[in-house]
Formats: sequence, C-alpha cells, structure tokens
Amino acid sequence: MFLAERDRWALWLPVLCGMGVGLHFASAIEPPLWSGVAALLVTVALGFASRRRPLALVVVIGLGALVLGGAAAQWRGALVAAPVLERETKAITVSGRVAQAEPLARGQRVVL
Repeated sequence: MFLAERDRWALWLPVLCGMGVGLHFASAIEPPLWSGVAALLVTVALGFASRRRPLALVVVIGLGALVLGGAAAQWRGALVAAPVLERETKAITVSGRVAQAEPLARGQRVVL
C-alpha cells in the first residue's frame, strides 16, 4: 500500500517540516544555533550516500524534511529574539504614554 501511494509521497514533506517545527518548540532545551545547520548537512550527506538505495533515500528525505522544519524554526526564533535581561534588576524608572492597561490576578499589565 505504501508503494502504491508513491505519487503522493511529496505531499508528506510539508507535514514532516511542520512536525520538525513542533518538535523544536516542544523541546525542553534550546540547542545551539549551529546545530540546525549541522543536522541539515548530515542529512544531505546521508542523502548522497543512500542515493542508490531507494528505500533508504525515501527515509533520509523524510528525515531531511523533519530536520529542515526544526532548523527553520530555530533560525526564525533567533532572528526575532527579543533582548533578555541577564540579571535581575531593582526598581527602575520608565517613561512613556500608556497605550493599554489590563488588570491581572496580581498587579497590572501596562503597554507603553
């Protein structure tokens, strides 16, 4: 049955990329930025090594789509990352105009 669906295998590539994105965000740790590129290079090398074995090539292409999704999520996250405070700060003074105020269970959320 799997071989009979051969003309539809390409439709699984976006699904596998999405699964790679999901696995990246489900991970408890943030891997180093170079690891996504390294994983892509390894899958490309595996693809070249398995190009004469059709079943192995199909598996490697699927793995490559999974890795591509995870690497894309990793790079996008790095591009849009907001600055993070390295240490806890004491009271600070902030000035601006209040755009929105929202009461919370404990305190308020204020958008300046």
